[in-house]
Amino acid sequence: MITRYINARTIVSAILALVVFPSFILVGDTDPRLSAILERLNRFNKEFSQQKAYLQFDKTVYTIGEDIWYKAYLVSGSTHLPDTMSTNFIVQLVNARNVVVQSQLLKLIHGCANGDFRIRDTVPEGNYQIKAFTVWMTNFNESFIFTRNIYIRNPENKNFISAEDIRFNRHFNRSRKKLSEKTDIQFLPEGGYMVNGLLSRVAFKAVGGDGKPLNLSGVVKDDKGTEITLIQTLHKGMGVFMIKPVKGRKYTAWVKTDEGRLKKIELRAPLEHHYVMQV
Repeated sequence: MITRYINARTIVSAILALVVFPSFILVGDTDPRLSAILERLNRFNKEFSQQKAYLQFDKTVYTIGEDIWYKAYLVSGSTHLPDTMSTNFIVQLVNARNVVVQSQLLKLIHGCANGDFRIRDTVPEGNYQIKAFTVWMTNFNESFIFTRNIYIRNPENKNFISAEDIRFNRHFNRSRKKLSEKTDIQFLPEGGYMVNGLLSRVAFKAVGGDGKPLNLSGVVKDDKGTEITLIQTLHKGMGVFMIKPVKGRKYTAWVKTDEGRLKKIELRAPLEHHYVMQV
């Protein structure tokens, strides 16, 4: 893959040539400054020429046994004339998991080519995407790659699960289980801090690794094992409790989720001199 870096001054000059000086370019090309801008603009278009790909289909919904016929076009991004810089054209049929199901390499003749994908009876029903691009286009942003969504029907194979799908589902379920076992519990004293000797309101929020709220219950204890207050979520993993910290004591939350998982979380040490704010 070719990697190139564009000089910022070249880009600025090109923009100025297109936006600021369009009328002068036509009549004042003898000006050395405008000649330099035109030279840079031409060099930019030559070294970093853009391509546009397009596929023409007969429809967007197909059934197994059919062919996805298409005609491919490749044009210059600046002139929209047939592009002759590239002769190889890549077309891919991609499933919903971004896995390439079929791939074709076409030879372009004057910027055009024809092709088709034969839909086998083992293809699962669902949404698919067709991508088209040249190797040169992969040097730039993916937005330059042509994409088109299609739907493939397979009435005889709706409930069929391939070995690949089984492996994917097992991996997906294991990942989901690991995420669900992760918890993020935050304790947020109103005003920012707990303060020794002052009654403080402490909010808390609990979410799982999948981003969904968790229900909690438990207690807050000091370093002597004395229970200070109860903890119970009230709405979507959130709750609140009141506590009046004592100087020299440390506090820990002992909580349990609905799934029975236990967690021990040390609360931030109270401050000796500060303010408590309640709203």
